[in-house]
Amino acid sequence: FTFTAAANTDEERSTTITFVTTSDGTEYTSVVEVSQSAASAGEILSVTIEEFCAAEESETQQYQLTGTVTSIASTTYGNFYLEDSTGSVYVYGLVSSDLGYGYTNDKSFADLGIEEGDEIVIVSYRGSYGTTIEALYSYYISHTEGSGSSNNDTYTSSISWTLVNYAQDGTSTNSYGYDVAQRGYINGTYVDNILKLGTKTYQGYASFTIPAGTTAFTLYAVGWTDTSGMSLVITDSDGSTVSSNALTTNDGATGEPPYTLTVSSSTDKFTVDLSSIDTTSDVTLNVTSSAVGRVLIFGVNPVED
Repeated sequence: FTFTAAANTDEERSTTITFVTTSDGTEYTSVVEVSQSAASAGEILSVTIEEFCAAEESETQQYQLTGTVTSIASTTYGNFYLEDSTGSVYVYGLVSSDLGYGYTNDKSFADLGIEEGDEIVIVSYRGSYGTTIEALYSYYISHTEGSGSSNNDTYTSSISWTLVNYAQDGTSTNSYGYDVAQRGYINGTYVDNILKLGTKTYQGYASFTIPAGTTAFTLYAVGWTDTSGMSLVITDSDGSTVSSNALTTNDGATGEPPYTLTVSSSTDKFTVDLSSIDTTSDVTLNVTSSAVGRVLIFGVNPVED
């Protein structure tokens, strides 16, 4: 049993944990008192991105974040996505030194030599823009060079698909001829062809055309906020399940396109193994959801050997 408490940015707090077990008809009880001190005024808390996003907005509390730089949106002001194993967050501005909360960006990001794929340590304030959580008024601590862009353009798709029923993509129009193309920003990267399956009342269906010789492929998929417990299901022509993966819900998947999505490769990216399928020629695979609801799919690409 592991008990984990998030970083404490408020006053000192405590709780009681009671363990009860039974052996040979005898019940044993153990009580543990757990207390946690509050962060000292001015103390910088080192947290994961998940913990950062769960924290309250503050103009005084600073957080140290460590992660991989993805999708640099501005090399002038230092706007990019930061990703670790727990999630990702949009960094709205990064400068070379601590200029304080509310600073005017001095455009020093370009001098830091940071590129996509680099591992970086920064200090930020927790803020937001609308419903999007952001790391604000950030400053640089250190970084190490990576091997290039960590997303490797994976939000666009090279594997093609066919719309079957209650499905739309970047080419779609409605029955009146109006553009309902499924597009959006994925971790700050614009993607002009997203596959949307389903509605709030219907399941959606499509099929992938897998090129001959493909041994595995990857894709990103998220559900909207009303699809908790839904899975993405891929089957072969006989109806046998090739892959079934539980989806995380994503606030950005609601509403109309263009969507604004923050995704993580650790929770939203899936690998589909094709070793049990004959892929000496092109293969058609069916894709749907396990229940009614909207699913957004993007970054469908073969795994390179």
